[in-house]
Amino acid sequence: MFNLNNHIAKFISNIALLTVFSAIIAGVVFGTVEIPATYTTVSKSTFDITIALTWWVEGAIAFALLLGFAYIVEYLYLISERLKSEDQ
Repeated sequence: MFNLNNHIAKFISNIALLTVFSAIIAGVVFGTVEIPATYTTVSKSTFDITIALTWWVEGAIAFALLLGFAYIVEYLYLISERLKSEDQ
């Protein structure tokens, strides 16, 4: 997905993608809540958007932080490679 040369940066960016996809799934799963039955009604499921949005926003923030960290690692790797080539 991203043009990263460093294996550590690729691994961190893959973790970031996994985080955002799992946050989407968790938002749907945990956002679906069951309303318990009473004596006059049966139990039913409903979707609570506030719970889902909490998971989705947390996933987006984690994605941005991890991806930013992956790019920092990548840039440090490129700087290191450039300095190594200048020394020779």
